[in-house]
Amino acid sequence: MGKLTVVWEEELPYSAQQFWHVVTDLTNWQWRSDLSLCEVIDERKFIEFPKKANLYDFIQPVSKNPIFGNFK
Repeated sequence: MGKLTVVWEEELPYSAQQFWHVVTDLTNWQWRSDLSLCEVIDERKFIEFPKKANLYDFIQPVSKNPIFGNFK
């Protein structure tokens, strides 16, 4: 099977910072249909349990503030 790339652009009525807060909120992961669980280990480490794949182990960088560039 060949490579498939999908691009979806959408105008959202939120700032980049508001959007970032929602998608990185580990205490409110239930909106993600691909996950069955998200387990927070400590302030820097968490594990995502996808419904149809192996678990993902994450370690967050020390800085919690994202660097935002220019968004079009």
